[in-house]
Amino acid sequence: MPTVLILGASVAGLPIAHALLKNNTSTSSRHKTKVILVNPSRDFFWMIAAPRILTKPAAFRAEQYLIPIEPGFARYPREEFEFVHGAATGVDFKAKTVSVALSAPSSEADSTAARTIEYGYDYLVLATGSTTPSSIATTTESRGHAVLYPFKPPPPSTSASPHSLGDLIATAQSSISKAKRIVIGGAGPIGLETAGELADLPHKPSITLISAAERVLPGITEGASRSAATQLAQKGVYVITGRKVVSYSPEEGVVTLDNGEKIETEVYIPTTGVLPNNSYLPEGVLDEKGWVNVDEELRVLGTESVYAAGDITAYPTRLAQRAGEQAGIVAHNLVVEINGAAGGKRKRFAPGKAMMVVPLGSAGGTGELWFGWVPFVWLVRLVKGRDFFISKAKSLVFS
Repeated sequence: MPTVLILGASVAGLPIAHALLKNNTSTSSRHKTKVILVNPSRDFFWMIAAPRILTKPAAFRAEQYLIPIEPGFARYPREEFEFVHGAATGVDFKAKTVSVALSAPSSEADSTAARTIEYGYDYLVLATGSTTPSSIATTTESRGHAVLYPFKPPPPSTSASPHSLGDLIATAQSSISKAKRIVIGGAGPIGLETAGELADLPHKPSITLISAAERVLPGITEGASRSAATQLAQKGVYVITGRKVVSYSPEEGVVTLDNGEKIETEVYIPTTGVLPNNSYLPEGVLDEKGWVNVDEELRVLGTESVYAAGDITAYPTRLAQRAGEQAGIVAHNLVVEINGAAGGKRKRFAPGKAMMVVPLGSAGGTGELWFGWVPFVWLVRLVKGRDFFISKAKSLVFS
């Protein structure tokens, strides 16, 4: 029985695991597969809804966005599935092994002795995704003062890892609920969605949004950008364009811009870009920015029987929609490879132009759909703004 080791119970990793396990019961399957799924947390976080989760604690119940992973796989035979609560610390592609630091049980949380186990594989899937600057405490921030805003889980190697994601979320929610002045660094989708949610809060904090580009949402059509800027202004969000945040002092409560301007704030939320969760990987499989190089079939370049899907790949459009597409392709190609010539034709990933909807609060929004069309506000609300697809979270785990 070949073993497929999947690193990351992500929007990409979960559907790959389910697809392979379901294939075990297919009449066309020539070989059953054992799936080992490794993840630093026992819970899956519905990150799509993070802007509303962090800003509006009453919008959702915790069990709607933090879903236990293991019950979602309880229906599969034990000999075919294993969940490992831990994080990869190294990969030996020649030996086909992965070193995994197991997470200590809560009763052993204070133990300094980390237990590391090596797992062998026949096929390996890298689906460890990415994290955000706001999920990581920088070296200039004191852990006693800095608050993390986890739009994604912090990587297990950071100082935040001993704290549960639920605790980090609760701390962020509390910080935001008390703040009268909030600065957001970054004017991409997450920054705008967060600004829109904050503008709805009953205590009406002062919100400043900093864009390094000359317009908000620089990655999509100018029509969407103009619509977003108009709606933000109507909501009372102050937007500064063409400027970068160069530093933030939580002790002083000051954000400094690249022109020397200083902005006083009680909360600073950086939303500029994402960072690859790649600390366990050798540089040889990474591009200059740290993302995993893959071919059109999503095989990792320079390796044998290794695939990657989701944010960790070098494809620049890092959206849940794209991760899902890649997951389907990786699962299909693995089945083909495992079954040999009878497995069928392999699939290729074509990046194309991604569609995007960006809610700006519960009743606003913009985006870019087919052929650059900017959707009506009511359509953004209908598609995503009502609940940020929260109903899909559990179904992804229990697919």
